[in-house]
Amino acid sequence: MNNENNKASGIARKIEPFELAIWLASPKESTDTHFADWLAEEKDWVSHFNIPIRNLFIFEQAGKFPGKLCFIDEGESHILFAMPAIKKVPEAKFIALKLFQLAITETRARKIPRLETFLDDCNSPYEILKQALVETGFRVRKHKVIYEKSLEEPFKLESDKSLTYKNIDEIGLETVKRLCFQSLPGSLDYSGDLFPASPEQEFNIIWQPMRRKDLTRVAFYENQPVGLILPDLIDDELGTFTYLAILPGFRGKGLGNPLFVDGLNLLKSNGATQYFDSTGITNQPMIKIFEKNGCKKVMNRIEFVYLMQETSK
Repeated sequence: MNNENNKASGIARKIEPFELAIWLASPKESTDTHFADWLAEEKDWVSHFNIPIRNLFIFEQAGKFPGKLCFIDEGESHILFAMPAIKKVPEAKFIALKLFQLAITETRARKIPRLETFLDDCNSPYEILKQALVETGFRVRKHKVIYEKSLEEPFKLESDKSLTYKNIDEIGLETVKRLCFQSLPGSLDYSGDLFPASPEQEFNIIWQPMRRKDLTRVAFYENQPVGLILPDLIDDELGTFTYLAILPGFRGKGLGNPLFVDGLNLLKSNGATQYFDSTGITNQPMIKIFEKNGCKKVMNRIEFVYLMQETSK
């Protein structure tokens, strides 16, 4: 740690619910206008992604608040915290380390085995945050590329392959899970995981946060199940695919693109005006589908994971 960080002081702590309620009600009473900025950003996050502010961690330094992170997805198997935000100060790395250590402590206290986060290359200070995650014990899980597309224009499928679909009420959750387990290795949007969970855990990570489980579809071609797609709405206008896959044995037959286009149309028919998604940087079949359908690359992302059992004595 450099000299600036050695001289740094301050404390990372969790904002208690009663404190948060006061600050949200009267943000101008804060002694630091930057903290009012943080709260405004949190309000935007809550409004846009429908995530309640209940676990906000801040770094407090002489009445100022130059750093924060918040838990945005909490389940029995994992916790995900949002991209951390650190002000451009000399002790930025020290602040990041303290916040990451606090997030680990909180996760371990809850006996949850995985703590996850992600960094986009538009994050600032990107290199400092990446170094701090590695030094704290996080390991790179996946490298991804992010794409987006407007859903305003109608989609035309240039393929002679026509798929039919059954929804979850018709086919049942257990069938969806079984097909998901079968399709995970080598699927269109799954490029492998350096730290895989069990199939059941992996499915729960995919399934639990979804807002629109009713949009789940199993695809059929010539009366055989060939793939599945789990569209979701992050909010009323922003759509994504939580999971999309062609089953082994049916890959390389031109079925991935029809599945993707049909999924876009399903999102559009349910009110989405913008599509936002990601895949592994080595997943060339999915990248080709994105680009064939006019999706625009917007950023690169690194996902990190901290496994509690690796550090338990």
